[in-house]
Amino acid sequence: MCSKRLKNKFEGYMELENMHEKNILAHFVDEGNVVLEPGGTQPSKAHFIHDSHYKIDSVHDFPKIPNQDWTVQYPAFKNKQNHRIQNFLTKIQQSKNTLFIR
Repeated sequence: MCSKRLKNKFEGYMELENMHEKNILAHFVDEGNVVLEPGGTQPSKAHFIHDSHYKIDSVHDFPKIPNQDWTVQYPAFKNKQNHRIQNFLTKIQQSKNTLFIR
């Protein structure tokens, strides 16, 4: 599936019209760190969002905020994704060799 994203240069990746919330909760993670609920004892919850175009899930990116739909947070998420994608594409384009490890 990654080759499809690369081949398409991530076109259509995580576009709002292709994203749907699943009835699953995950832990909210910010820059690799689990965010705790106020009081610091339990991890904060996050929406589990599915991209139906690329069949990939966003598990930790949309914190569950009372009385707020996950889509409110989408613009900041998409900006971060676009920035990371552009950096990634620039690096692999400028690199003589690229090694992908999963």
